[in-house]
Amino acid sequence: MQGEADSLRRLRKSPAPVASGHEQPCRAECQELMALAEAITRIRPAFVPVFADWRREAEALLAAPDLESLAGEARLETLSMALRRCWMRLAHSFADRPMKSPPHLEDVPMPFGVDLKNYIYERVVPPNGLEHRCQSRYRPVPGWESRFCLFGSAMGALTILLQVLPRFLSAPGEVPRWDSFIGYYETERLLRLHDRRGVFCRRFKKPDEIFERVANGKTDILLVEPSMYDWNQTVLDPEILVQAILKRPQGRPLALILDTSLLGPVFRMDDLLAALAPSCPLLAVELRSGLKLDQEGLEFSNVGITRLFTREGPPAGIHGVEKWRRHIRSARKIFGNALSLDEMTLLDLPWFSDPQRLDAYAAPIFANNARLAAALAKVEGLFSRIAHPSLSKLSGWQWAESPFVIAHLRDREDRQANRDLLEAVIHTEILRRGLTACLGSSFGFRHHRFEIVIPEGYERSDGSSRSFLKVAMGHRQGPSADGLIRLLCDVAKHADFAALRQAYPDVKPLRQS
Repeated sequence: MQGEADSLRRLRKSPAPVASGHEQPCRAECQELMALAEAITRIRPAFVPVFADWRREAEALLAAPDLESLAGEARLETLSMALRRCWMRLAHSFADRPMKSPPHLEDVPMPFGVDLKNYIYERVVPPNGLEHRCQSRYRPVPGWESRFCLFGSAMGALTILLQVLPRFLSAPGEVPRWDSFIGYYETERLLRLHDRRGVFCRRFKKPDEIFERVANGKTDILLVEPSMYDWNQTVLDPEILVQAILKRPQGRPLALILDTSLLGPVFRMDDLLAALAPSCPLLAVELRSGLKLDQEGLEFSNVGITRLFTREGPPAGIHGVEKWRRHIRSARKIFGNALSLDEMTLLDLPWFSDPQRLDAYAAPIFANNARLAAALAKVEGLFSRIAHPSLSKLSGWQWAESPFVIAHLRDREDRQANRDLLEAVIHTEILRRGLTACLGSSFGFRHHRFEIVIPEGYERSDGSSRSFLKVAMGHRQGPSADGLIRLLCDVAKHADFAALRQAYPDVKPLRQS
């Protein structure tokens, strides 16, 4: 028991150093962007002319006396998008050269990686260079073998796992049993599409139910989101997960899939595997979307990143990791879920899949969102409650983080007219205050975003739609981050929507019905 307690201690947050952030955050980000461009041109000097104009604009902005102002921050956002376009034009020039099914014996050059050889059809070309780069940059986990597999998207990766794992992980003569504890609505849709005789996935909302099944050996495959993409920002208790797997019968293998798309570097697989070292035969899969955090918020290409783990040495009741990788790569070709040539060239960057850069980019995102959640939680008025892992009773665990904040509306006021008003008021105030923020979906950008979400499957008992405000604070720690938090708190102070409408009588909906 002491060893288990010691292992679980690694899954708790370390005391955060007291830091006020950069005194000149916009200057620091401008230097970050210049370092990204420098990493490209240093390795391939032939690319210098492509970035020459951009470099002059960056140097001019860096010398601008108003860089730390709202106007300077707006120019910084423009600069980041210009860097994105420079790289995309360059990467596309490589992808546009070959045919989708080129002549045999024709090598396909990549911007930085090894040329693609034996390229017959785009659908089946493996991203060997990118996977090797991931493998070489992430430190090995003691006692475990690991392999990376990349896909066209995280949903594509999960689709392949749905196809491959049930075939090999059920007990002889039994139907494979796949259980999940998830919140992301698109994952739930995917599981419903795959529900069929032989591969039926049970979805649980209460952790006690699912982890009792895990402990009793009734689950062959377990899919969980450590920080759930649901509207309560639910955090999975690591202690319950670890104890359930440790209690499992030793002869009963398990595939554990963890969707860490919301967490990026906050989720440390080596810490979890250390706690699971004495457990049953285990295939552990870390799966995440690499579209935002892994690409410095510039969103070059969709990519699903998976890392497979099995214990070192001869497999005991479960395949070795290399065999799993072969099965998964074979299915990836058949289903067409590999990266396209265009996507591979876009991701062939010196700093893609660099864990140190990922840490440095993601940390301000999580800090900004926790700061927003703390500020809104103190305001009584328009919102019924604020949801973010930092506000939960499990906030001390390592993965109690999220790249966005959820503000719930009161049931009696959750109507379309009020949603339109709230959206329009925030948008109007962003423009009036000159903030670099926008109406938009997703998370993990350099700038900040907000949207009103009306999710499917989240209706009230009477069938009416339920909605909430989602705010995704970005990486930038400049005047717009401070300004957006003040703006949202100002809006939240209104006692109800009647008061908000009285304060903004001339604001019209952004969309016409």
